[in-house]
Amino acid sequence: MKIKIYNHNVMIKNFKKEFINKRYISFLNDKRINKFLSTKLKKQNKNDCLIYFNKFDFKKNFFFAIFDIKSKKIIGTITARLQPGNKCMLGNMIGDYKYIGSKQSLDSFNMFLCFVFDYFKAHTIIGGTNKYNISSNFNLIKNGFKMFKKNKKHFYFKLNKKNLNFTTKYRISKND
Repeated sequence: MKIKIYNHNVMIKNFKKEFINKRYISFLNDKRINKFLSTKLKKQNKNDCLIYFNKFDFKKNFFFAIFDIKSKKIIGTITARLQPGNKCMLGNMIGDYKYIGSKQSLDSFNMFLCFVFDYFKAHTIIGGTNKYNISSNFNLIKNGFKMFKKNKKHFYFKLNKKNLNFTTKYRISKND
């Protein structure tokens, strides 16, 4: 199923092979962007990205690209991995410095949270972060997530639909 989630600032749509370009690969190889990603251990190239894309389980998980509406450029990615018990594991990356902490970044995150609750009927969204990823930790807390578990390297946050502390307007277009 093809999905587009959008407002006047940002669009989130299914990630496609053609999005694997120099710009996207540069996000994955940028030491300041990837310091909390698993890709930090190996320089990424188009072939590595295609292998990941081709192995991705699109039946149980969702991999979306985030685009700035005005520039029409990819600015990051966001994923949802459906879990038993109406739970969803969330992951996101803003790869373009210009958009970190921007209206587009906030809108994409908020729209996606609402989309997951509305569309997947999830009861809980889980976000795991590196404990040193202060920006992601702050973003999750700011959006109503509560820490429920931690270990030496990671913090785990959850958000129940009843604790969603904002509303946002967005539209969805679908085609199979």
